[in-house]
Amino acid sequence: MFRSDLVVLSIALIAASPALAQPSSVMTEGEFLDRWNAAQGQKELPDKVAGVIRLTQQLVPALNHYKQILTDDSAAGRPPRACPPPGSKATVNLTALARAIALLPPDQRGAPIEDLLFPQLDRTFPCRTI
Repeated sequence: MFRSDLVVLSIALIAASPALAQPSSVMTEGEFLDRWNAAQGQKELPDKVAGVIRLTQQLVPALNHYKQILTDDSAAGRPPRACPPPGSKATVNLTALARAIALLPPDQRGAPIEDLLFPQLDRTFPCRTI
């Protein structure tokens, strides 16, 4: 069942089809919030779901960038910023992301969505300490 108060995005989208993973301009925090609000404002459930699906597809380039950062850090021998399990089905809370953006003044929402998304992913997938 779709719940508009807790919407999550599967990290499996990182491995989305090549058509979705093509580089494109990174959306800003403000654009994400506008699209999120438009999806949430739909009266019909199928329209709401379709809007959220489109939004998650638009996040694929940012998620691919995050995955590339982790891969590059590992290849360079740098300590990882996060440790998502391979093939992870873990989730990102899009509602929390939208709420964090909504707390920003409108004139400060021009940063890339990655600025809030990446730290959220880091917190979601902390590395174990021995």
